[in-house]
Amino acid sequence: MGPKRVVTFLCILCALPAFSGCVELLAAGTMTGAAELFRYSRGNTACKTFTRPLPQVAEASEEALRRMQIPLQKKEDAERTIIIRAAAGKLLVELELEAVTPGTTRVSATAAKSRFSRDRATAEEIIAQVREALSEKNIPVSGAPPEAVAQKVKVYHVRPGDSPYRIARSHNMPLERFLTLNRLSPHSVIHPGQEVVVE
Repeated sequence: MGPKRVVTFLCILCALPAFSGCVELLAAGTMTGAAELFRYSRGNTACKTFTRPLPQVAEASEEALRRMQIPLQKKEDAERTIIIRAAAGKLLVELELEAVTPGTTRVSATAAKSRFSRDRATAEEIIAQVREALSEKNIPVSGAPPEAVAQKVKVYHVRPGDSPYRIARSHNMPLERFLTLNRLSPHSVIHPGQEVVVE
């Protein structure tokens, strides 16, 4: 590989931290002449989008951390984003869950041993465990508690114009019961297409 290619290659590698999110870069032309695939994620973040609502993915994320014996430290819940922080020894884990649509959630996982030492393998394993937890069917609709699933409940698909009050009333349920089953607060926003549990 000539000096110009080495300099170009090094410039590309140095510029990568400026990108955000998960990015793949194909760098061609090495000493052997074969193409090499360099997978880059900012800060070694592993990313995956799931076709499940945010509450279900949050429940699966917490289950993934339990399976890996990484104790949950803090959970920050906003309207369309949930940040989950966990730690095991010197390993610090941060999961960012973002509702892309009402039925689609993007998960970004970062695992760090120190400020400058990232653990991509662990971040990727967390994503794999989230996927497995979601696929096991034990994650109830809308993050409802398992005891709700054991009872006689039905899944209702939210329609345009629906509100928690309107859905509860149309199913002869007290509003508090509806909110509890679906782990919603009185100020929660529901979206068309979202699945909720009703009796």
